[in-house]
Amino acid sequence: MPALLVCLPLLAAPPAARAAGNVETIGAFTGPAAPSVQGVLQPSGYRVTVDGSVAAEIWLRKEAPGLVPSALVGVVTFPKDTSDFRGQAVKAGSYSLRYAQMPSDGNHLGAAPTTDFLLLSPLADDTDAAAQPEFTALTKMSAKAAGLNHPAGLNLAAGGEPEEYPAMATDEYGHEVLHVKLQTAKGEQPIALVVKGQTGH
Repeated sequence: MPALLVCLPLLAAPPAARAAGNVETIGAFTGPAAPSVQGVLQPSGYRVTVDGSVAAEIWLRKEAPGLVPSALVGVVTFPKDTSDFRGQAVKAGSYSLRYAQMPSDGNHLGAAPTTDFLLLSPLADDTDAAAQPEFTALTKMSAKAAGLNHPAGLNLAAGGEPEEYPAMATDEYGHEVLHVKLQTAKGEQPIALVVKGQTGH
């Protein structure tokens, strides 16, 4: 799946290489979204440019419950057709981002560097910011983002915290990663979103 990433309780990782991308701060999200979702987003977002073109624009929540199952973390807009971390095609448009962990079963073993993802769902289907749907319901809703049976998601990377935020870095797998801080009730939590890169599996 293309990728966004989150810095979770982290494993040691080699220093990040210089990124091919850039990040800049932009204004409020103005796309179509339910009032419940629109109302919880920060008044500014991040525009990520990779290899000279805009890869994604991301708005995080003003205050998220943290990286807990199915919690809404933010919204992403893709200005052009793209693909998720698994390589599934995702059409240009805006999607919600909800946290989920990849199942620890034989079908997913070694499918990504971490088991942590932000799943994409069409904003027309994801209308309640406070909801935390159970895993099956979330993955079914996310599958609509790619029009297939498998949820669409961005991998959350571990390690490589930058000296300042926001920042872009290239990780050890060659993925372009956006480093930002998520506001939670317990304070700021660094997250790393793989915005360009796919699993090798």
